[in-house]
Amino acid sequence: MNTVCTHFGLRHSPFSDTFPLKEAHLTRAETADLERMVNLIGEGKNFALTGEPGSGKSMLLRTLAEKLDSKSFRIACVPYAGQKPNAVLREICEKLKIDTAGRTPLLSRLHKSLARSAEAPYAVIILDEAHERSAEVDLLFALL
Repeated sequence: MNTVCTHFGLRHSPFSDTFPLKEAHLTRAETADLERMVNLIGEGKNFALTGEPGSGKSMLLRTLAEKLDSKSFRIACVPYAGQKPNAVLREICEKLKIDTAGRTPLLSRLHKSLARSAEAPYAVIILDEAHERSAEVDLLFALL
């Protein structure tokens, strides 16, 4: 813990814009949106969550990831920070525990892993801060 926190008896740094939440407080609209998202994922559908900066999109996505049953879903939460498509692909593969060593293209490995099957949990990819994505990353997700 840093000295400011120790001195003032704080659990979280006052200079940080994020801190871990034990449980998110959701409005009725956010609760309804969360249920819709869970249902869409359960049906194998894609969706985009949009809104103004600071409106709670990232918090809602973290809540969604926590709500999904880990026995039924493998979740890759990837904060997009302007990476090249191959770096995004590598991070998704690593978070989904897909082997990235070898000569087989990462896109092929990921595509094979995304196929729904009774014996493997369904993969869910959450790309946060996606408003900054490039056309190359759009193409990457179109190929998935």
